[in-house]
Amino acid sequence: MKPSFRNAFRPASGLAPLAILAVLAVGATAARAETKIVHGTVFLSSTDWAEFVADAKGFFKEQGLDVDTIPTQSSAKAVQQLAAGSLNIASSGMPDHLRGVEQGGPIKLFANQIGTPPYTVYAKSSIKSVAELKGKKVIIGGSKDITRYYIETLFSKDGLAPGSYDYLYAGATSNRFAALVSGGVDAAILLPPFTFKAQQQGMTNLGNVQTVLSDFPFTVYAYNTDWAKTHRDAVVGYSAALMKATKWLYDQKNRQEAAEILGKVAKFSIPDSLANYDVYIKELKAVASGGPISEESYKKMMEVLIGWGDMKAPMPPFSHFYDASIVADAKKMMK
Repeated sequence: MKPSFRNAFRPASGLAPLAILAVLAVGATAARAETKIVHGTVFLSSTDWAEFVADAKGFFKEQGLDVDTIPTQSSAKAVQQLAAGSLNIASSGMPDHLRGVEQGGPIKLFANQIGTPPYTVYAKSSIKSVAELKGKKVIIGGSKDITRYYIETLFSKDGLAPGSYDYLYAGATSNRFAALVSGGVDAAILLPPFTFKAQQQGMTNLGNVQTVLSDFPFTVYAYNTDWAKTHRDAVVGYSAALMKATKWLYDQKNRQEAAEILGKVAKFSIPDSLANYDVYIKELKAVASGGPISEESYKKMMEVLIGWGDMKAPMPPFSHFYDASIVADAKKMMK
C-alpha cells in the first residue's frame, strides 16, 4: 500500500519547521495543478475503451488530468452539452460534431476515436433476409444519425431502398437492443456486446457495416473552444494519454486486463469483454483514440451531409472544423 500523504510527509527527527512547510507547499501546489476534465460520451461502452484504460493505468494522472466521463444517451445530446459548456470534451458521431461547428457552436474536432464502424444489423429470427424488411420497423440512432447512413448503405447493397421501411430512433445501442428483444421493432443496428447477445438469442444477422464501409469514420473527439482557450495543454495531454492507452490496448498480452477494465466500467461480463477485444482490436483494429482524423474521412462524411441537405457545397476547408495541432503536439510528447 502506498503511504498516505500525511505519513509520507511525517517530519524526520531534527527537520526544521520551515523545511517541513516548504515540502508541504510543494505538495499542495502539485495537487492544485491537476486539471479536471468533464468528458461526455453516448454511453459507457467499448467505444471509450482507451479512455477507460487511460484512467485505470494512470495515463491521465501522468498528464496532470482528472477525467470524469458522463453518458449522455445520444450523440446529438453530447454535442449539445459540449456547445453549452457543461462538457469540456465530447466523443460522439462525427456528423453531429460537424453540424455543431457549422451552426456556430464553440466546438472544434481534435482527435479520432473509432475509425471503422463496428456495427452489425440483427433482425427477429422470423426475418431471414434484408428484402423481408420491406414495410417493417428498423431502429437506428436518430433521423440524421450516422447509423442511418450505415444502414441505408448496407440495405441498398441488397436492393432494399431507403423509404421502403420505417425508422424508429434510440441513441444508445442498449436501448435499440431492448426494443428488438421486446418485439417493438423488426431489426436494429447494434454494437458489441449486444451483437453477441442477439446471436445467442437466435436472431438473424443481416450484415456487418464494415463490409460495405470499411474505411469510414465513426466517432471522434471535440473540445469546447471557450474552455480550451485556457486549457489547451490539458487537451494535448488528454490526446497523449489516449495515444498511450491505445498502444497499450493493441499489445495483445494486455487482452485479459483490458477486458477486466472494460467489464468493470461498462458492466460487461468478462467473456463479452474478451469477445469485444477480439472484434475491436484484433479483427477491425477500430480503436484510433487520440490519433489524427484524416482529411479523406472528413470528405467522405461531408459528402453524406451534403447529400442529406445538412451542409451546402462547396465543402469548407477541414481546418474550419478540425484542430490538427493538438495531435501533432501530443505526438511530440510521446517521443
